[in-house]
Amino acid sequence: MRNITSSAFRYLPALMLGLIFLLNGCKKDVSPQEPNETDITALAKLFSERGYQSTLIQPFGDTLVITWTPEWDKSKQQVKNDSMETLLIPLIPQLKNIKTGIVITDAHFLGFAKYINIKIAKTTTFYLAEYTTNSEVTVVNPDTFSGIMLLRNLETNKTFVYKYLNGTQI
Repeated sequence: MRNITSSAFRYLPALMLGLIFLLNGCKKDVSPQEPNETDITALAKLFSERGYQSTLIQPFGDTLVITWTPEWDKSKQQVKNDSMETLLIPLIPQLKNIKTGIVITDAHFLGFAKYINIKIAKTTTFYLAEYTTNSEVTVVNPDTFSGIMLLRNLETNKTFVYKYLNGTQI
C-alpha cells in the first residue's frame, strides 16, 4: 500500500509554484505611467515628454513663424463623466520674423483659434483643436462657437472634422 503523505509531497512543489503564479498574476499594476487626474503640471510635462511641443510651431510665409504657447493655467474642463474627462488648453499665437528676430506677442487671428484638447480616460490622449468661423470675432469661444473644428490626434496624426452651431456639434 502506498503512503498518502509521500505522494502529497511529490505534488507539493508544483502546487506551490502554481499558487505563486496565481497570486502574482492577480496583483494590480500601480506603476504611474500617465496622470489619471487633471493635474495640469503633470499633463504639461507629459505633453512635453511626448514631443508634442514641435506641433505648436507653424511656418507662416517665407520669413514668419507662428509659435502657439499653451496657457496651462487657463485650462477649462469641457466634459466629465465616470469614464472620461476632457480639458481645453487655450493656445496664444506669437509671430516671429525669422530674419530679424522681431516677435509680435499679441497676435490674434480673426475667426480662428487653437486649443490643446486633452481626453483623459484609461490613457491620456492629446489633440490639437482648430476652430474656424466665417465671422470676424477676435476671440473664438468653444461654448458658443459656430463653424468648423478640425481635431487632430497628435499621436496618430488622424484628423477629424466637426461642424458646430452655437457650441453644439451638428
